[in-house]
Amino acid sequence: MLIASTDFAVTGKAMLPVLIQKLREEYSVLTAEEKAVLVDKFTQHREAKTSSIHVSTRSKINDITQMLNKVQNEVCLYFTMNTI
Repeated sequence: MLIASTDFAVTGKAMLPVLIQKLREEYSVLTAEEKAVLVDKFTQHREAKTSSIHVSTRSKINDITQMLNKVQNEVCLYFTMNTI
C-alpha cells in the first residue's frame, strides 16, 4: 500500500487513527485463510511474550518506555516499507 503525501502531515497522537484506518483496510482485503494465519501468528506472539508484574514506579516507567520504542520502530518500519 502506498501512503499519500498528505498522511505525513499527521503526526503524534493524530497518527494513530490514520494507522488504524489503513490497517483495517488492509485486513478487510485479506482472504479468510490469510486472516487465520495472521491471527495464529498474533496468538503465538502473545503466548511467547513474557509478562511480569512490576511493583516499582521505575519498573513501570521502563516497561512503558520499551513498549513505546517498539511501537515507534514498527511505525517507522511500516512507513519505510510502504513508501517505496
